[in-house]
Amino acid sequence: MKSSILSTAILLSLLSCDRTTNTDTADNNKLPPITQTGANTAGCLVNGKILLPRGQKIQNGPVLASFYQYLNGGYHFGLAIDDNKDSNLPSIILGSDMVNFDEGKSYLLSENLNNNSLINSFGTYVIADLNTNNLIKFSTTKTYIGELRITHLDTLKHIISGTFWFDAVDAKGNKAEIREGRFDVNYAP
Repeated sequence: MKSSILSTAILLSLLSCDRTTNTDTADNNKLPPITQTGANTAGCLVNGKILLPRGQKIQNGPVLASFYQYLNGGYHFGLAIDDNKDSNLPSIILGSDMVNFDEGKSYLLSENLNNNSLINSFGTYVIADLNTNNLIKFSTTKTYIGELRITHLDTLKHIISGTFWFDAVDAKGNKAEIREGRFDVNYAP
């Protein structure tokens, strides 16, 4: 429970930061290349459809944001990719609590399997249900898992790059497949 509260608090603070730029100038018909330079790019395929950080900021939050911070005895990571040009306002959120990343290493995206030490890495896909004005949340679980691979980590320049994929499920059992995910961002320390 503490991990979930901490993750939510950190992600909310992340969404209020303005660490990256609007990426509308990117080619919206393909994923960005996999880079490791702090290019502030990201994207993935959701059920075969391209999701990119696009559109105008909502409530002063960026469409692409990331943090990697040491807090309460461990490192916490968050990445949010929002497509505000899509009518369903889809978002991808990756998070990790109490994990010290190593360049070149992969991390399991699942549910919180160790509540005592708050170790948790997860993937979430969120869309807006315009008929009910509710959010539909697809999350990784023990069964629906994924992988986050850190390909570059520069703690002096605050650059983090990586790839990801995951399967997620909503409360009704509907599945979402997130594939070919990549990010190369400047993060908030």
